[in-house]
Amino acid sequence: NVSVNGALQVTTSIYLYQGTVGYRLLDEKTKLDVIGALRYTRLVAAADVKITTVPGIVFPGGATSASGHENWTDAVVGLAVQQSIADNWWLTGYVDAGAGGSDFTYQVIAGVNWMYAKDFTAKAGYRQLYWDYENNGTVWDMTASGPYIGLGIRF
Repeated sequence: NVSVNGALQVTTSIYLYQGTVGYRLLDEKTKLDVIGALRYTRLVAAADVKITTVPGIVFPGGATSASGHENWTDAVVGLAVQQSIADNWWLTGYVDAGAGGSDFTYQVIAGVNWMYAKDFTAKAGYRQLYWDYENNGTVWDMTASGPYIGLGIRF
């Protein structure tokens, strides 16, 4: 029985970039757009082991740290809707789904926007993203979700 004191520090980052084009199907109090997009996803992970009681080899090759990254691009299609609820206030919804580099991905957004000054909009809501990605032993079957806040600037 061996006891080891130490620490494992793992850091991960995810970067998303999405270029979107759309076509307005309905342009009244309710606005409805059909969209097409390319979503680029990049994952970066690093692990660092610090053992304080027993010096040892942790990763292959005698290293005490390891890192790697994966990236892929998916084509998605979806719908975006805006519903006016008062002067300068509207509800917004967005959904897309697709594949390409991943086996499947989707995104869902629900929120509220407030145009508080000419060309400036405060945004708040909830967003969920899902990926099913596998490549050469890397498996990313992940859902990321949570609230968002933002600022829209029109120019």
